[in-house]
Amino acid sequence: RRLITALASALLLMGSAAWGEPNPHTKTPFQIQEAEWQEHHDELTVAGHGQFRCTVEVFNAGNGEYLGSTIIPDKRWTLRIEGEDLELIPCRVAAQQVETEYCRYTYDEMDVQRAPVDCGPNLEQYFFWY
Repeated sequence: RRLITALASALLLMGSAAWGEPNPHTKTPFQIQEAEWQEHHDELTVAGHGQFRCTVEVFNAGNGEYLGSTIIPDKRWTLRIEGEDLELIPCRVAAQQVETEYCRYTYDEMDVQRAPVDCGPNLEQYFFWY
């Protein structure tokens, strides 16, 4: 009888996790999975994974220019930026997941695929010694 009572108590304490219901705030690794310039659409697409309902901010990694933000709808996020809204088409982008009560701060960078040769700014040019 004590064993049955102990098992029932343990199940009640574990709540919905005991029944396999997913927690929407489970720690999904934050990562940029795609950064691509699409010249024919005049559009930069940056996409990746992160925590459900967390905010992602995207920047030009070369000069820190803020490019936009989105809220992660279902552990996968995508941000599309029109070329006319860009000061420069970035060679590399940076993204951060904003820290809140339920979201942890995380950061990632990625080179932009199909970036034009005049993308920028390229930080390497500032650190070249003559």
